Amino acid sequence: MVWKKLWEHDNLFIPKGGQAGFDVVLARPTRNKLEVRTARCLRHKDDTREWGWPAQKNNKREKDSVNYDFLVCVALGDDLEIGNAKFYLFVKNQVMRRLREVHISRYRNVRRKIAVYESFSTFLADWNNEKNKGSFSRFEKEINERLEDFMD
Repeated sequence: MVWKKLWEHDNLFIPKGGQAGFDVVLARPTRNKLEVRTARCLRHKDDTREWGWPAQKNNKREKDSVNYDFLVCVALGDDLEIGNAKFYLFVKNQVMRRLREVHISRYRNVRRKIAVYESFSTFLADWNNEKNKGSFSRFEKEINERLEDFMD
């Protein structure tokens, strides 16, 4: 699905994967590494939707376990159709400097994460919820406030 997007924009790339720590390398001159992560839609009780991706995983062997230059987050819709997916792009420096480390007991292997909500008002409700205190970074708030800036 990401390969198709790259072809549409005339980008030459080399597929990677496996244990490389990234999925795609763009061809010369940049040789940027892309990590592609997909997320299914999480529905809340009030029928609002949310997506989340690990931006950095806990890796006991390596201090900087981020091997990509760009993180491509793919938000799948309820139907899981590729044509309805939304793409968000983040730069490694944003991830490493602006997302704080989180400690979520349910996801112990996640060091930094990105959460995207269907609407900013829903995000703010979770942001202000005492139960979620410390779960979000200011950068996640900025992302949800200006989603269009991070799309495609």
